Amino acid sequence: MIAATDLIKIGVLGGPHGTKGAISLLFHDNVSFETIPAFLVLEIDSLFVPFRLLSWEEKKNTVQVQLKGIDSPEEANKYTHFNAYLFRSDMDTEELIFTELEGFTIIDQTGKNRGKVKVVDESTQNVILETEDGVLFPFHEDLLLDFNEENKTITLQIADGL
Repeated sequence: MIAATDLIKIGVLGGPHGTKGAISLLFHDNVSFETIPAFLVLEIDSLFVPFRLLSWEEKKNTVQVQLKGIDSPEEANKYTHFNAYLFRSDMDTEELIFTELEGFTIIDQTGKNRGKVKVVDESTQNVILETEDGVLFPFHEDLLLDFNEENKTITLQIADGL
């Protein structure tokens, strides 16, 4: 069984592309790796299922992937909006992968718990962390006071009024 700790979320599958079952992968900008990985892991019914990668073609912020066993647009369509992961061992993990912040607790400069990160929004140049209660916080390395991976906490300099 594949553990979540063995994986890094790299994006989400979009729709089918072409007639042979290729799928668009909406790729997070800050993900990098040295070689094309052998497997793409999909989260299906809360389980992590590896698919052999047959091809990988980059196009701006998307990648067209062909997965073994998916050979028609109808079959590819079944996987639309599924979260996509790579094994940590396939990644260059020196950079922070923003999606890994999901589940971390935000602490402000006074030590106050501001909530647990539910969603990381990277759709704009400014990364936004949304807590479980819907509060939005900007995330930038200039605002980062402490990052504790073991305790799953992020301490941020948060402006008055947020």
